[in-house]
Amino acid sequence: MTDLQASGASRLIYVLIAYPALALLPLLLAPLSLGFACLRYRLWDIDFIINRTLIYGALTAALALVYWGSVIVLQWLFRQVTGQAQSDIVTAVTTLAIAAAFQPVRRRIQVLMVEACFVAGTTQTKHWLLSAPPYAMTCKPT
Repeated sequence: MTDLQASGASRLIYVLIAYPALALLPLLLAPLSLGFACLRYRLWDIDFIINRTLIYGALTAALALVYWGSVIVLQWLFRQVTGQAQSDIVTAVTTLAIAAAFQPVRRRIQVLMVEACFVAGTTQTKHWLLSAPPYAMTCKPT
């Protein structure tokens, strides 16, 4: 009896694990090879891109965590002071208060990151990044 005609657990393992892995392997070889070549031979300044991506990603995650924690703590304090249960109004007010407080912090951190990431010769890019709204940070300057 061959593997394809087998029944039971061995057939289940082949169909659920081995076959999809073997089918995806050729599809993954091209991107993995390209990534390996870029890292090994320092093509396209990929180290610069990876470094900036990690910096901005870590900063965004840290700010999101602090923002979320601040909202939770402010809601807890409001409930302790007023003695009320959680309400939609309390959630909206605390979220708006934290968002208003975080705007200057976000702006200052954005300025520090742009100054740290870009050299003095790229003033047009720095100006564009500092004047752009937060959602435009992923776009290229024209």
